[in-house]
Amino acid sequence: MLESECSAWSLTPSQVQELFALSESYQESPYSQFYQLPCSISGEASLEGRLWQFVINGGGTATLSNGDEVRYLGCRDKRCEPYILLLTDDMEGS
Repeated sequence: MLESECSAWSLTPSQVQELFALSESYQESPYSQFYQLPCSISGEASLEGRLWQFVINGGGTATLSNGDEVRYLGCRDKRCEPYILLLTDDMEGS
């Protein structure tokens, strides 16, 4: 089931921007706080007047890079559900 969801998952540029706006920033990758799914969306986004490379994981994390600068994001807000495949429950019950 997840394989078909991954292949059908896509985001418009405005959805990517909305996801980033709803996300929290982290000093390092919030890997352990979110599900890590075998699918991601990558691309480029203009933020703060600079062009960033991004990778969004289906579990709600994102990495933005611009040269040597790397930013980590994670979205646990319920409003992120339309943009990701599996919203975190902070690994409750796992």
